[in-house]
Amino acid sequence: MMATRKRVEVETAMRTPRLVLSPLDPRHARALFELLNDWDVVRMLSEVPWPLRYEDVETFLASEHPATEDFIVLDARDPIGVIGIKKPGSGEPPRKMPRLGYWIGRPHWGRGIGTAAVAALVDRAFAKYPHDRVGAGVFRENAASQRVLEKLGFRYTHDEFFDALGIEIPYYLLERSHAVLRSEITSQKPCAERADFTG
Repeated sequence: MMATRKRVEVETAMRTPRLVLSPLDPRHARALFELLNDWDVVRMLSEVPWPLRYEDVETFLASEHPATEDFIVLDARDPIGVIGIKKPGSGEPPRKMPRLGYWIGRPHWGRGIGTAAVAALVDRAFAKYPHDRVGAGVFRENAASQRVLEKLGFRYTHDEFFDALGIEIPYYLLERSHAVLRSEITSQKPCAERADFTG
């Protein structure tokens, strides 16, 4: 049985000239499952099970995530990935700053979508939280995501040991004053729970 998501009454979709970042919605489960059910995507993510089941995606989209702020990335009306902020103070030990994570489906690689989506999330993180730094961890072999971060002004600072996988992961930081590419968010539109987020 699909979990019931406890939503706030109104949620916000962010719009840029290229993309919409919309609140999680289980109506997009099938399309996102088809994109995420790809080992070359999942192997670069720290918290996605493999083999992946459709129910895993459906439950994630329908569930409450108090430690994160997550969005579906939409290109026109098509879901193409998921992006999120791990909130300061969440986790153990508590995070000292917002921390970003995302994935984009393979058919949409190489189009600059990851850069545009992460830029929008950086803008949101700096606007919403008072912290002067935003962090992101990325697998060492994920050169494409490292380039995305570097384009946006992130700088590699150190490796962090990730207990769940038993490996060290390169860690990048972006200082508020060093952000070099803004997302040009055109609006942050309140959306009722069943609204058409892409309209």
